[in-house]
Amino acid sequence: MEYQTRKPADLQPHPDQDSVYGPLRASDYQALRDDIQQHGITQPIEITTDNVVLDGHHRIKAAKELSMESVPVVVRDDLDKNGAALRFLDANLIRRQLGPAEKARVLKHRMRLLCRTEGRSFSESEAKKAIAKELNTSVRTIDRYFQLLQTPVEIQNAVSDSQLQLTTAVRFTGMNFEQRKAVLKRIKKGEPPKKVFRDVLASKDKQKTNRETDLCMAYVDIFDTLQKHASDFDWLAHLLVGLVGEPEDVIPVLDSSIRLLEKLRSHEQRRKLHEIDI
Repeated sequence: MEYQTRKPADLQPHPDQDSVYGPLRASDYQALRDDIQQHGITQPIEITTDNVVLDGHHRIKAAKELSMESVPVVVRDDLDKNGAALRFLDANLIRRQLGPAEKARVLKHRMRLLCRTEGRSFSESEAKKAIAKELNTSVRTIDRYFQLLQTPVEIQNAVSDSQLQLTTAVRFTGMNFEQRKAVLKRIKKGEPPKKVFRDVLASKDKQKTNRETDLCMAYVDIFDTLQKHASDFDWLAHLLVGLVGEPEDVIPVLDSSIRLLEKLRSHEQRRKLHEIDI
C-alpha cells in the first residue's frame, strides 16, 4: 500500500457502487460534507492502481463540490482483482450504516465472489457459512437477508424504516399470489406494514391449521383402510390392476406412496424406540 494524493476528477467510481449501495441519506451526506469542509478529508480514499475507488465515494463527491484540488489516497497495490472486489464490499459493509436491503445486496455480492475465488472451491453453502462466521451471525440470518431481496421494494423499505421486522418481512415469499397482492395494496394505501402482515398472516396461519387438520384426518383414514383391507389388497392385487388409470399415471403415484409409507414407518419406529412426540 502506498499513500499519495490525487485530483478528485482523476478518480473513477467502482462499477458496482450504485447497484450495491446507492446514495447516502441526505442528512448523513450533509453531515459528512460539513465535516470535510471544516476538517478536510482525514480518512484517505482507498483506490486501485487504476484509480478505481474502493472506499470513499461520498468523500470524493464532497471534495468535488467543495472544489478541493487534491485528496489523500491509499493505493491498494497489494490486491488482485478479486481481492479488490472483496475490499470494496467489506470496507463499505463495516463503515456505512447500511439498511437491511443494502446489506443483503452486499452479502449477495460477497457470496458470489467467494464462490468464484480462484484457488478455492467454495460452494454456495460453504460461502454462506464463511460469511456468517465473519459477521458472527447464523446462516439462517444470511438466508433471511437473501430472501428480503425477493420481496418488492415496498417491503424492503418498510424493513429499512423499522416498520417491519426482517423475520416478518421474509414471510412474504411464502404467501400465495392473492395474499401478496393484498399486502402490497394495503401498504401502498398507507396502512402500517406491521398491521397488514399481522392480519394476512393470521388468515394464512388459520388456513394452514385447517389444511394440517385435513391432512392428519386423511392419514388416519389411510391407516384405517390399510389396517382393515391390507390382507384383501394382497390377494386381490392382480384384480386391482388397471382400475385407476394408465400405468404411466399410476406408477409414479404408487412410487411416491411407497416412499411416504417408508418415511411414516421410520417415524413410527423412532416414536416407539425413543418415545418422541411426532
